[in-house]
Amino acid sequence: MVFWKLWTLFVAILVGLGTAWQLGYVADVIASASTRFSILILILFMSASAWVGVLAVKGGKPPEALWFASDAMLSLGMMGTVLGLLMVFKSNFASVDSTDMTAMLELIGAIGSGMGVALTTTLIGLGASLLLKFELVILDSKDA
Repeated sequence: MVFWKLWTLFVAILVGLGTAWQLGYVADVIASASTRFSILILILFMSASAWVGVLAVKGGKPPEALWFASDAMLSLGMMGTVLGLLMVFKSNFASVDSTDMTAMLELIGAIGSGMGVALTTTLIGLGASLLLKFELVILDSKDA
């Protein structure tokens, strides 16, 4: 029963990923991932999910390392956001002329887009952590 619950979640994740791919979100994340934390989070998620799948087939319980991995994804998302924001502010404020209105408007636009990129890392970390925790709760359920 646990295997089929995890299989249903896996198929739902694949459908969501396929939809994101078709809408161009995956390409946007890869293109805008200047810190590469988003890619690291996704690799960690896929590895941990594969481990959960193996445990589901073998009938094992999730080790603490998988719970740590879910928390690590969340932390990596936050770190990527902080690092991304630091990069945005450092590069954009280095040579700004506060008397030039056009330069200030460009600066505001650059900061807005940079913050969007940085916050994408948080979204990916939150989503991956939440999905892995769903998998772990299913694997750890009583009807295993």
